[in-house]
Amino acid sequence: MRVWVFLIGQRVSPGTGFDEIYRNLLDDVVLAERLGYHGVLVAEHHFTNYCAIPNPLMLAAALGQRTTRIRIGTAVVVLPLHHPVRLAEDIAQADQLTGGRLEVGLGRGYAPYEFAPFGLDLASSATAVEQALDVLEKLWSGPDVAGEDGRWPFPPITVTPLPIQRPRPPVWYACGSATSFAFALERGLFPFIAVGVKGRAFIEEFRGRFEAECRGRGLDPGSIRFGAQLLAHHGDARAEVERAARAGRLMYRITARLAAGTQRVRAGMVDMAGTEPGADVPTEQITSGSLIGDDDHIRRQLAWLEELGVTDLSLNFRYGDLDTASVRRSMERVAELAGLRAGGGSAPVA
Repeated sequence: MRVWVFLIGQRVSPGTGFDEIYRNLLDDVVLAERLGYHGVLVAEHHFTNYCAIPNPLMLAAALGQRTTRIRIGTAVVVLPLHHPVRLAEDIAQADQLTGGRLEVGLGRGYAPYEFAPFGLDLASSATAVEQALDVLEKLWSGPDVAGEDGRWPFPPITVTPLPIQRPRPPVWYACGSATSFAFALERGLFPFIAVGVKGRAFIEEFRGRFEAECRGRGLDPGSIRFGAQLLAHHGDARAEVERAARAGRLMYRITARLAAGTQRVRAGMVDMAGTEPGADVPTEQITSGSLIGDDDHIRRQLAWLEELGVTDLSLNFRYGDLDTASVRRSMERVAELAGLRAGGGSAPVA
């Protein structure tokens, strides 16, 4: 099982400067490579303190200049917010600047608040994803290709530069619902799920739905990469576990409000007062679907996830109001418990 570090760049307090956020992002990827993590994944969000990364491919290129071996991916590029012809070029350039270490995660998005300023409607995102993928696949198919139909027609062109990984880097698709697995499989994309505070039952249900979709198509589920993004924090004391669970609730309170369109935003800061039913869940539920806990809990979770069929595990260490010292300590301890080879980095994966 490949283990990745997920980077989101949250800004819980107005007193946190963007320079500090980006410095931490850069330092985290250097540490992740030194500890032997397979890769790092960077998010895309807009206009709020939930995430300070509006352009994940720009950040991926910067991370590529700070590292030499670790894989660098997006989780995710919100596909409907991008012109696919330009995106094909950006992906190719980022693959060049990371030395062929790029992996591309794509998704539909979920927050109307992020779509409206671009003059876009979240309700049409499914159609936009399908048509954008058609364009990307055509542009990745070879030189001098044209697209005459759809919302983004283009004359015969060749993506320049070409990506190092041919015909394209590995591509993932964020599956926010079980029905998304069919779409990912039809398009030849690797599926991944974001667990957050949803717990163990959510992971098991979605893995089961994925396996059923594979069997219905005559595919071996074990032959297809399957990713899961979980919260992680190492702590022996109950108080430390509660602290991490509280930070997780804080993070997903913002997520729930953005998804429901009930957010209140001033100067880029989401009002996090009050409660949110989808996020304010028991600590036991959060820990059941995360790597929040002591050595024994983390070992058990790693073994369970690998046995379940997770091939790529993405771990979010820096979320909510967790401090840098504890984030880095957790990254180090989880790397030890996962048996990662410090300083070894990772080879490309087809």
